[in-house]
Amino acid sequence: STKPTRIAAGTNPRSARSGSAASSIASRSGAAFAFAASAAPSSEERGDGTLYIPEKLTQQDIADRVGASREMVARILKDLTIGEYIRFEGRHIIINTRLPAKY
Repeated sequence: STKPTRIAAGTNPRSARSGSAASSIASRSGAAFAFAASAAPSSEERGDGTLYIPEKLTQQDIADRVGASREMVARILKDLTIGEYIRFEGRHIIINTRLPAKY
């Protein structure tokens, strides 16, 4: 039997992988930052420090903006939601906090 890999609290479990998975993480990180940058001009800062994206974006809209597949965007959005970096209000995206330097 193999021992499960221990992952420190607060880290992304996907970053514990190596090889081609590591390059996938790098491309995800790039896509996440590209999305955040592309959303910034149209975002509205709220009093609670969050950013509200007024556009109703589909996963395909985001994919087209950042040059990624819709499937990659879906995975990134899921990861960001689980990590509580973003949340959704209907079809609007709320950015709760900035991504860490090594997402």
